[in-house]
Amino acid sequence: MNRTCILLLLCAVGLLAQEKTFKAQQFESWGILKDNAELKLSFMMGFTNGLVTGAEATIQAAHGTAPRFDDAFTSLFRCILYDTSWSFNQAVALTDKYYTEHPEDWHLLMGQGIIKALTVKGSPCDGTAPKKDH
Repeated sequence: MNRTCILLLLCAVGLLAQEKTFKAQQFESWGILKDNAELKLSFMMGFTNGLVTGAEATIQAAHGTAPRFDDAFTSLFRCILYDTSWSFNQAVALTDKYYTEHPEDWHLLMGQGIIKALTVKGSPCDGTAPKKDH
């Protein structure tokens, strides 16, 4: 019985994985956090930790070396991760504002939505988002 349940679960996960993104991965999910400031702050801290860890893993996989942050993401990473002129609470406030004002971006991945929010015109990280190749 347990093996059957596990097999069915694995099949369901496999089918779901074929979707473009899970709903929970989309920026729209920021709304689930509602007015819970502690939860949003914890989420933002997790996002920045993931940003560092993901970047390190990606760079090491591609180049076999530790990240040097000398590519198109340098200014973005430095602003989000190392700029001490703004706080996690400000990052949450910017993300809240962007989420409310830009429902057309709710389909984006959560990280993409947060980066757009943190690099919006007039924000501390204005102009640091990597440009899309045309």
